[in-house]
Amino acid sequence: MTISLRCGQHYNTTGAVSALTLQEDYAYFAADRNGLVIVNISDPTQPVEVGCFNDGGSAWDLALKGSLAFVTDSETTLEIINITNPQNPVKVSHFEDEVYDDMRGLSIILNGSFAYLGTSHYGLFILNIVDIAHPVRISHYFGGTMPIRDEGNDEIVRGVFISEQYVFEAAVYNGLYILDVSNPSVPILLGQYTTINFLYGVFLHETYLYLQDEGGGILILNLTFYSGNPPGSYTGLILTLIIVPIVGVVIILPLFLKYKRKKKMEKMINLFRTENTKK
Repeated sequence: MTISLRCGQHYNTTGAVSALTLQEDYAYFAADRNGLVIVNISDPTQPVEVGCFNDGGSAWDLALKGSLAFVTDSETTLEIINITNPQNPVKVSHFEDEVYDDMRGLSIILNGSFAYLGTSHYGLFILNIVDIAHPVRISHYFGGTMPIRDEGNDEIVRGVFISEQYVFEAAVYNGLYILDVSNPSVPILLGQYTTINFLYGVFLHETYLYLQDEGGGILILNLTFYSGNPPGSYTGLILTLIIVPIVGVVIILPLFLKYKRKKKMEKMINLFRTENTKK
């Protein structure tokens, strides 16, 4: 089989592009200091910029939901922009946390009524976006002991992916976190995989996780979910009833025991490295 690839056309955004998504005849760029850039690609050989939005920050990532673009930003963390008219995008609202007012938005993914926002230094924030004019933080996950902004205790989330009720979080220094967000108000850590190098992105396809690793190229992990209690966990069991005669009175006591499953795998999620394709 022979594959021929030919460049149709090149479009220069005059700045770095950190994220790209497509919708109908348009490409939407998170173009760093140029903000949100919208390009008409109906003719791939003649891409044409038709609109942009930039109010002074740096755009790192974006996600689309209908006529809205959710753009992570270095100044206001997250901006929500109406793109009904690509030639004239209009800001609808933004999100800034009242507690961590110096954080920046780095990555984002949407799922239903919720936005999962990866930030600089402070981990993952889950926002309720039902009211677009007033996005609200409903929970926050930080894998460290406490979100103090200093070296060694930062949690910089450069990539987020969601599948069903599971969120996969690529934290630059901390590696991969896997969270159960079946209740978005209470994210629960299911597993963690520590990478040797900095981690910048994560993508799930079928049962494989693809990690964007700074020094090792692409890491491919196999993902296995255990049903019920994981091997190695302790489980309560009412084993039997003990009848104890005391001065003619019969007392029935339940005997509550703990047993440990034979296998010694302690984690709910089994992750193992299957391939490391170097650059």
